[in-house]
Amino acid sequence: MRGTSLTFDLILLNLWIGMCRGVAGLPRNLRLLGYKDTWIEKKFPNQDLEPVCPDLVVASEKVKNTLLLEWKSGANTESDQLRRYSRVTQSDLETRAFIARDASHSHDVVIIGRSEYGDRLRIGIEHGHFPFPLLLVAMDGIGLSYNAFKVPQLNALFSPKLELDLRRVPSRFVPLDASSDLWEVAEVVMPKVLQYMTERRSRVDIAVVCQDICDTWSIMGQPARQAVTEKLVEAIRQASRMHFKKYIRLAANRGSFEIINNPLDLTSSKRTAVYKKLLSAQKSLLQAMRTGQGDGSEQLELFREPTN
Repeated sequence: MRGTSLTFDLILLNLWIGMCRGVAGLPRNLRLLGYKDTWIEKKFPNQDLEPVCPDLVVASEKVKNTLLLEWKSGANTESDQLRRYSRVTQSDLETRAFIARDASHSHDVVIIGRSEYGDRLRIGIEHGHFPFPLLLVAMDGIGLSYNAFKVPQLNALFSPKLELDLRRVPSRFVPLDASSDLWEVAEVVMPKVLQYMTERRSRVDIAVVCQDICDTWSIMGQPARQAVTEKLVEAIRQASRMHFKKYIRLAANRGSFEIINNPLDLTSSKRTAVYKKLLSAQKSLLQAMRTGQGDGSEQLELFREPTN
C-alpha cells in the first residue's frame, strides 16, 4: 500500500476487489464462493430505463448471485437512487450489465457505510421498504446490520462481522479517484513517467498510463475512467509546468505527453547520477504539491473525508 491516505470509497473498492482476487492478508471467503470483480462504476438502465451506477459489481456463477455494491461515506442515502436500484431485474443484469446468466439468477443491492452512521443509513432503507442488506464498516471489520442476503453463506460470513485489518487493503487495483488530492495522483503517476524515460519512449498516450497504473482498467465503466483520466492529466500538466518542465510536455489535446528532453540518453556511466537527480526532482515536485496539506508525513489515515 502506498504511504498516503485513502478515501473511504477507495478503501472499500480495493478491499472488495482484493477479497474477490484472494489477496494475501485479506479474507478469502468471497473468492471461495466464486465472486469475481466484474464492473467498476458501470452505468446501465433498469427495467424503467432509468440509470443505475453501482460503485462495484461482483458476481458468482458458483452461488448464482450478483452483488451491486454502493458505498456511503456520509450519513444519508438517496431515496431516488435506492428506488432505481429496486427496479433492477435479472434481465437487466444479463442484457444491459452483461452479467453471466447463472450469476444473475439472484442479486442483492448492498449498501455499505460507516458504523457511526448506521442508524441514519438504516432509516433510509427502512423508509422505502427496500430489502437491501446494510453492511457497516469499522476499523476491525464489516458486519451485517439490517436485512439479509439471498445467499445464506453471505449472511453467515458477515454475522456478526467479517473480521479484517483495513490497513492491509492494497491500493494498486484503483489507486486514485475523483476525490484524490493532486499530489497523491502525482505520487502514483510520476514513477511511471520515470519508467517511460528509462525505456527511452518519446511519446506516451494517456490511455496507456491509465492502464499501467490501474490493474482494473478493463472493467472500469466510463465514469470511473473519466475520473482517473482527468486527475492523471492534471497531475502531468502540473509536473510539466513545475519540476519536470524541461523534460515533459502535455499534448494540446491532452491525449498524450512527450518526453522532450531525456537525460537518461547519456552514457551508462552517467546514468545512475542522472536518475538520482530525476528522483530528487520527483520528490521536490510531490512536496510542492503537498504544500498546505499537513506536514507531508506518510502516516496512513483511514477513512479520509473526500476533498470535493
